[in-house]
Amino acid sequence: MTTYDDADDDIMAVLAEQLRLHHPDLCECGAVIGVTVASNEKGPAVRHGGHAALATIKAISSKDKTKKKIDAEILIDLSEWHQLHPEQRAALIDHELLHLRRVEYTEKQLAKLRKANPDQPAWKIDEHGRPKMKTVKADVTPGDAWAACIQRHGKAAVEFVTAKRFAEFAEEALKSREGGERQLPGVV
Repeated sequence: MTTYDDADDDIMAVLAEQLRLHHPDLCECGAVIGVTVASNEKGPAVRHGGHAALATIKAISSKDKTKKKIDAEILIDLSEWHQLHPEQRAALIDHELLHLRRVEYTEKQLAKLRKANPDQPAWKIDEHGRPKMKTVKADVTPGDAWAACIQRHGKAAVEFVTAKRFAEFAEEALKSREGGERQLPGVV
């Protein structure tokens, strides 16, 4: 059975640091991100698309904002968290935050709104006065894998093709870390 609890101060400190360092758009709109930890002694405590995941994030619905008082929530598998070193923990939180976007007005809509109110923020506000949020997909997804396909086809299995493309994408992203923006290859 999976159990849930509020994140401790150490996890919340990692969240605060990653928001401050890498997510000025979320800070600017005053987004409140909650963190819940999940535990399950018999297996993965967090799943995404039916598969085990280290963590997930979701934008909170307008209805649930009245109860939770947050705009988005990260769910972390606590057992997995404890196996990560501090840099990996920071990267995990940053990864989840990258899935979160504030919902913004188009340039045309914003220009029209700012004629009436020059201080109009670029993001949309819900009926609670909170920023509207949405989640987005990652740049690439490594894909799925079947042990049976790998067993039957060995290194010719599509899983190895996908893994190679993903590794190439990751290497290019790492190279561009110091060299500025580059066009990164996609992964099928």
